[in-house]
Amino acid sequence: MIETVTVPEHGELELKCPNCNLSKIFSIKKYIRHPKTVRARIRCKCGFTRSALIERREANRKRASLIGCFVNNDIGKKLGIRVINLSANGIRFKINDASKYKSKVGDELTIEFKLNDLPTSLIQKKGIIRSFRDSIVSAEFIEKTFSPKNIPLKIFLFS
Repeated sequence: MIETVTVPEHGELELKCPNCNLSKIFSIKKYIRHPKTVRARIRCKCGFTRSALIERREANRKRASLIGCFVNNDIGKKLGIRVINLSANGIRFKINDASKYKSKVGDELTIEFKLNDLPTSLIQKKGIIRSFRDSIVSAEFIEKTFSPKNIPLKIFLFS
């Protein structure tokens, strides 16, 4: 099994060997601004070797299957979506009928979706498209802080 580790701000990561319980601190500062997830092989003094994915995202993504819609602020067209994953900083979703939508990286969106919590909280966020491939859109939220109306999103992400 491959373990995923997130790059901390200070750039040092402490990993514990599952075989001998020896801890070692690794400097991973060179991966903080790396454009992609890096796969690393970590070898302990006892000889145990494991693989790890070094994730450079600022906020962990949470898998989801939530229904919503979005409006491209440049075009004004509203389309249905299914949220695939989201974090405090962004969202990835699948457009239900991508053939009706033409978009490009940099377009500004207004995204709405309902959480699967008890009152089915409605979340509204503005974002910018960072990648668009087939029917999958990745967008970065413009406002990365949690306003009072988006507190249910914070609870959802960190639960």
